[in-house]
Amino acid sequence: MKMLVRTLRCFRLSTGWKYSCYSTSITETTKKAIEFEDTGTAYQDKSTRDLLRHMFVFSIFSYENIVNRSQKLVKFARDILGSKMFNKVMKMTVYGQFVAGENIQAILPVIDRYRRNGVRAILDYAVEEDTPNENVVLETRSNAASHLAHSSLTSSDYEHFPQLKPTITHADRTVRASARTYFYDTEKKCDDVMKNFLSCVNMAADTTVEGDAAFAAIKLTGLGRVEFLLKLSEVVEGTRHMFLDLADGNDICTAQVTPQSFHSGLRAKSIMVSQSEADDLYRKIDTDHKRTISVYDWINRFQPGNDLYKYFQAQKGFGTLTVMEDDDLKQMQSVFQRVHTIAECAEERNVRLMVDAEQTYFQPAIRHIVVHVLMPKYNRERPLIFNTIQCYLKDARETLKMDVEYSIKSGFSYGVKLVRGAYLEQEREGAVLKGAPDPLWSSKAETNQCYNDSVECIMKRIRDSNIQMMVATHNKESVKKTIEL
Repeated sequence: MKMLVRTLRCFRLSTGWKYSCYSTSITETTKKAIEFEDTGTAYQDKSTRDLLRHMFVFSIFSYENIVNRSQKLVKFARDILGSKMFNKVMKMTVYGQFVAGENIQAILPVIDRYRRNGVRAILDYAVEEDTPNENVVLETRSNAASHLAHSSLTSSDYEHFPQLKPTITHADRTVRASARTYFYDTEKKCDDVMKNFLSCVNMAADTTVEGDAAFAAIKLTGLGRVEFLLKLSEVVEGTRHMFLDLADGNDICTAQVTPQSFHSGLRAKSIMVSQSEADDLYRKIDTDHKRTISVYDWINRFQPGNDLYKYFQAQKGFGTLTVMEDDDLKQMQSVFQRVHTIAECAEERNVRLMVDAEQTYFQPAIRHIVVHVLMPKYNRERPLIFNTIQCYLKDARETLKMDVEYSIKSGFSYGVKLVRGAYLEQEREGAVLKGAPDPLWSSKAETNQCYNDSVECIMKRIRDSNIQMMVATHNKESVKKTIEL
């Protein structure tokens, strides 16, 4: 049995300096006790100067007013000090605390120092502009409003998945978000982001010693139009909802579409087809001739733009499934090409690729690309592509269960990074604006329980499946529980 138990500390800084921020992971391959109160071991690689900087930076960040006004304060400090002095001060404080370096020469000594203490690196390219590109924000607002005005989904359709209903706040994704955000500008900009991710993958490979696992992280919103991801999310959720309309049960993980449930579901939706036409349609979906269709088979049959999807999209009884126009399909091809290019590079350089989770209105599309497009191709022998599950979401357990079952049924290895989540206030404000149910657990205790349950779910499977998990948490109890399991 091979067990990966990793704790992840991930910090990002929007200062305009190029290259990666630094995250670290601690690997334990045995169940030996870890004493969290043993500060001598925890900080053995830190100088007194380092510890004083830690205390200063985290003390400053404990004040909410400072955090909320950080961008204004940074601009004010730069104006007062000038760029040269400002950069020097930042490198001595915040930048020095959270960022490994500006280039590979600066990063290598940091990686080596951590490695000597049993800590490994996960490179995350986190370059951001000093200030938001207002033109891009305004254009994204306009596109989101246009998407809402011209969407093929009606108000009743959005009752099934209101979290996907576009609002102009999709343009303001940086508001109260603690993770970096990409805005679509041009296809060239997406290609540039892809090249940055490729650089990150290559740097991860070049800075990893033989025998260690190399990791890199990417965000899919940097690789295409956010409107496309919204539409693909609508397609995925619409397909899932259609499955439940025709299945013989309400539990999506165990429900099946049988010939009987298929026929009765069509009648219930007033889809007027003859018995022979319904049988012929069912056979087109049931390509394995098992006379039962799981949700995993269903999703694979209904790829965006294919004939089956178009047929059901034309049937009004299911509500209006989202239409994938030629421009959408072209954008999908561009996004898929970019993610495959990155994945192929990761496979060639033996770097595990973690795909970050993002806001709930993008997540169905991101999960579809990661779990249904990338993993079946690149995870045949080992987990190379890692999906991210956000455990502050109420559906996290069901999502994890579905993904694990799909990987086992499809014969590929599953890799998952478990996090709590980074968009709490933004998700709640968005749900209120859209009239959608709150997608998040109501308390931290519930989130903690979901996280620990998810760890336990994976640990039970790890013993007899080629599954790998990254326990990405600051939470001491979660780490203890993982080690105990």
